[in-house]
Amino acid sequence: MSQLIRLKDIQATHQDLIGDDYYDPTGKTAYGVNEEKIGKIEGALVEDTTGRIRYLIVEPLLHPFQ
Repeated sequence: MSQLIRLKDIQATHQDLIGDDYYDPTGKTAYGVNEEKIGKIEGALVEDTTGRIRYLIVEPLLHPFQ
């Protein structure tokens, strides 16, 4: 079973696994139900064997209308 590590860690240590053409959602806006902004993506957790994104780390908005 693979473990989860932060995307920024796999970028630094396993470039051979993810290559140059990978998606990094860091800094993008996170949306919830009904396309409501819920926060900013601060990072991602990826599988250590495949580099596949499993979870996003989201900094929530302080107020839903920001």
